[in-house]
Amino acid sequence: MTSIRHPLWALILAASPVLALEASDPRTCAVGDIGCESGFNAPPPLGTDKDTRVDPERAAKGRQKNLPVVFGPAGGTMRGTQLQPGAALYGRSNDYLRSSNVMFRMQSDCNLVAYQYPTDPVWASHTDKKGSDCRAVMQADGNLVVYTGAGKALWASASTRYPGSRLAVQDDGNVVIYTGTQPRWATNTVIRH
Repeated sequence: MTSIRHPLWALILAASPVLALEASDPRTCAVGDIGCESGFNAPPPLGTDKDTRVDPERAAKGRQKNLPVVFGPAGGTMRGTQLQPGAALYGRSNDYLRSSNVMFRMQSDCNLVAYQYPTDPVWASHTDKKGSDCRAVMQADGNLVVYTGAGKALWASASTRYPGSRLAVQDDGNVVIYTGTQPRWATNTVIRH
């Protein structure tokens, strides 16, 4: 298998890493990472009614305080500021996206949480302790879905009508699914200063 380099720690000044320690860890491959074995850590096949249709009424929305903060080994693996179609954040490695003000983390307890950086939770999927080995998948149909390791959908953004959409973690504190420049879903967690 090809070796993949992941940052373990970085000194960040002016939004760019100045010094970083890296290590190879194939367990944290994301779908589409260069060098990942075909199918390694990949989510189950998507596109079936069972996989993509989750009752929007059950999709947790809003703000919640006092959520548990879960940190994994080395604090998790940062995946940038966007999740492209087909990519995933894995709970077992505490994968996250981060802007200057927000961290969007798939926690090891299966809860997908937006934190006003570094530790103030402002939004959650409310899927904690409802499964194991969970991942959040940005599906090709535009739906962001939290799946258990067994492939059961726990939560969804209910945005299946927008193929090619991507998820973006913004500096203003909002996490948004966009099709091009059109917003389709958001956490509505804009930071007020």
